[in-house]
Amino acid sequence: MAAKNPRAALTDMRDAIGRIERYVEGMTLAEFMRDDLKRDAVERCTEIISEASRRLPERVKSKYADVPWQRVAAVGLTVSDAFRLMMVRIAREKRLPFEPLVPNAETIAAMEAARRGELVEVGDADRLLADLNADH
Repeated sequence: MAAKNPRAALTDMRDAIGRIERYVEGMTLAEFMRDDLKRDAVERCTEIISEASRRLPERVKSKYADVPWQRVAAVGLTVSDAFRLMMVRIAREKRLPFEPLVPNAETIAAMEAARRGELVEVGDADRLLADLNADH
């Protein structure tokens, strides 16, 4: 739904961008990636920017056609938003919006083994990742 006053949506976007800039000022990417609070704050600001962009009327978006509005709107989608959009598309088009993947023989064998209780145990997450990354 487009905002009655696009100024409010644009202000929300400007303010969220300013907060992101303040949050990450002077940080390296590695520092940012280790800081859960900063990452969560930037993620929320990104959602605000995305949501506000969807409230802008088409006349504003057309005036600033060099801005990739679809990408701005999509970047802040939550999993729930994305799922809802996919379900609406499926209902409208009466088909899946992707080609379903058919498991190969190795995957089918692994699923059947898992159903029989033949599971591989690797312990903790670090050992799991090491096992997955090992050359087999």
